[in-house]
Parts: sequence; C-alpha cells; structure tokens
Amino acid sequence: MSRTIVYSQFNMKKIGSLFVSKETLLIDEKLLWSCHVSHLQSKARIVKGKLYVTTKRVIFSASYFDRISEGKCWNIPIKDIKAIKTQSIVDDIFIRGANDKLKIVLANNKCELFSVKNLRFVIKKLNNTLKKLNIEV
Repeated sequence: MSRTIVYSQFNMKKIGSLFVSKETLLIDEKLLWSCHVSHLQSKARIVKGKLYVTTKRVIFSASYFDRISEGKCWNIPIKDIKAIKTQSIVDDIFIRGANDKLKIVLANNKCELFSVKNLRFVIKKLNNTLKKLNIEV
C-alpha cells in the first residue's frame, strides 16, 4: 500500500521579510545565506531586493515597492549555474551604476547581473557554497 504525502501551503516554509516579497521553499530545501542586492533586469531597470542561496536554488526576491512597479522576482536551480564572475563596468559602459557587478552565468549562457556590497566576499561565498553542494563552476 503506497502512502501519499500532501503538503499544504500552510506547511511550506517561506523566506522573505517585511520589505521583501516572500518566496516559498521547495520540499527539503534549506536557506543557506542571503544578502541585499539590486538586480539589473534591463539597461533601464534596476530592481532592489534580496538574493537567497538555498540548497536547491538561487532566488532573487524583489522589494514590495519594486514588485508594485512591475519588478520581477527570479530564481534558478543551483545546478543550472555555469559560472560566477565579476562584470567590470569597463566591459559594458551601458550598464547602469558605477560599481562592478556580480555576474551569474547560466547553463543556457544567459547572464544575470546584480549590484552588491562586498562583491568579492559575496563571489567567494557563493563559489564556496556551490563547491560544498558539489556543483562545478
């Protein structure tokens, strides 16, 4: 006799805060760490929010203000990350902001750019996390 386990929406763990929209974690997914970032969603659109690194995904959760003004949340399975790099402002003069960016290269060769404080620390922490999860980048 097989047993079916049903997870109701109320039993699912959520991450987020008063100022950042809440995201639901998957079954057996654990939050490892997070940091405040700004996601460059287009050359004319920067969305503030929080980047969460879990055991299964990297999640960007937009601030409530930016969600109201059509800022988008984003997530990617951690296994679909191809590389973690720095995007120099010299590489692309059309990217808004005066600081180097966190560049997450995906398996389909698309790139997601984030402005973050302590960039080198965040890149090192993200690479160490991927290594601990046995993800090669």
